[in-house]
Amino acid sequence: MGLLPRPRAALFVGLMLLAPACVSEPELEGRACGSTAPCPEPLMCGVDRTCHFLCDGFGGCPDGRVCADDLCYGTPCASTGDCAEGEVCVTGTCTPDRPPECEEDADCTLPGICEIVEGARCEQGRCEYRTLSCLDPPPAQCAGADDLFRTFAGVGVCDPATGGCDYSMMETACPSCVDTCLAPCSNLTCDDDAGGCKTGGFCEPGAVGEPATCRYQLAPDGMACTLDSGDPGTCKAGACGICQADADCDDGNACTADTCDLGAHVCRHAPVAGTCDDQDLCTTGDTCSDGVCRGQPAVTCDSPPGPCFEAAGRCDPGTGTCAYTTSVAGAPCTDDNRDCTLDVCDGNGACTHDDAPAGTACQDGDLCTYADVCDGNGTCGGTALTCTDAAGVCGANRSCDGTPRCVETFPGPAVSCDDGNACSFSDGCNGAGGCQGTTYSCNDGDLCTQDTCDGQGGCSYTALAPSGLAPTGGGDVSRQDVTLVWSPCTQATQYEVQIQWQAADGTWNAYYTYQVSTNTKLFYPCSSTAPSPPCNSDFRFRVRAQTNGVYGPFSGWAVFHWAACRAC
Repeated sequence: MGLLPRPRAALFVGLMLLAPACVSEPELEGRACGSTAPCPEPLMCGVDRTCHFLCDGFGGCPDGRVCADDLCYGTPCASTGDCAEGEVCVTGTCTPDRPPECEEDADCTLPGICEIVEGARCEQGRCEYRTLSCLDPPPAQCAGADDLFRTFAGVGVCDPATGGCDYSMMETACPSCVDTCLAPCSNLTCDDDAGGCKTGGFCEPGAVGEPATCRYQLAPDGMACTLDSGDPGTCKAGACGICQADADCDDGNACTADTCDLGAHVCRHAPVAGTCDDQDLCTTGDTCSDGVCRGQPAVTCDSPPGPCFEAAGRCDPGTGTCAYTTSVAGAPCTDDNRDCTLDVCDGNGACTHDDAPAGTACQDGDLCTYADVCDGNGTCGGTALTCTDAAGVCGANRSCDGTPRCVETFPGPAVSCDDGNACSFSDGCNGAGGCQGTTYSCNDGDLCTQDTCDGQGGCSYTALAPSGLAPTGGGDVSRQDVTLVWSPCTQATQYEVQIQWQAADGTWNAYYTYQVSTNTKLFYPCSSTAPSPPCNSDFRFRVRAQTNGVYGPFSGWAVFHWAACRAC
């Protein structure tokens, strides 16, 4: 096996570093660049993320540019006024002034011959294109008379003249290329660049019967590379890693044990237990959990400083104090118990109480007014209404309810009253303005008793004397007969009547006693039972009934006036 040939891309760069001066290509200089958008050759990306010409470290940059770190930088500037004509000040250095290529990513549609439009970005008015990747080398092949094995590097470079990919080539002498070299390498692809730490991969066939292997050019240790995760790393023995020692892996997290895996050159951060400080003054009892320092909430922010702040606040981890957001302007706030003010927040944490406009509906607190409205000066008033209770214990109780009509309520049975009926008891209001009780009857069916209710549900019965005598025609009798009308209670058929006349001096003479029957006419013309009284005088009579041969008591005297004399 001979030495691996140097890839053409590396050889090209080496030649450029030895060039005495830069080639003037102003359309490329100052172009934005980055890890995903390298500069077109022969320029390189500088620390200011713009493309610069290469220089040899001893000067030779055109137009008065300064050579630093093998790149040509413009003269320092604070503003465009510090730069030469045709230049502008960009990120502190003078750069040729060119119209912007783009305003947004979609404007970048003209990539270079070794660039692709996918993923293009507009940076500072310049388009950044991704470099064409060359990761598809030709397959291994036999050359000569089947005695020369030819393989190609797994990663190539784009030829800026043609836009095609060039791959470094290695040729190995073989007794039989097909049998001893080509067959072992037919299934092996050497395109693993280890994040940039391995380049120029070639398939190297082993001895007859041995497997083929890949050989690479290894990048210098410490060179920057990219991990599979996309994170930056450094090269070490051809492997892209992050660390060289445990000290390189300190993540500043007290809840992890930071070590460097020297085999893979990557950091390991194993979780540890214990107390910690989460640097949050709003928590307490901080402990490690799954590699994270966590504390328990120690500050509750639920006491805003006023009604015009949001109820839930936020604890400031740096101070341990609560901060509250002010309510939006117009949000309701503490009521001042006045209907004619507008209680709203002003947006700055204050609660305002401006007078409501005139005509705004309100409630003045007086139920005996209605149609209450604000007067525009903070006062509420309405039209007055008078509601007077009706007369009587069971009359309507009238009250106001804020409407134009009085509300009427009537006492119920719990309110005592008197319905005027002696034959009822437990009299109470009926809820409709009347009084009524529970009625009952004391009628015993006996016509000779006076039946009386006591108003408490009880009865009394008084025996009736055979009285109630009265002449027909009234108390002033003139030219008519007087007929006795007997009490219906008695069953007597014989009565005794006593009659007296009143003398002119007002005294009563002796009475006459007569035995009469029912409906007897006392004074019958010319043949009366009793003599006619003197003309123009008073007379009186009383009676008693005889039952079973026994007389009862006399009735009271019934007095009448004899207004005229009667002749036979």
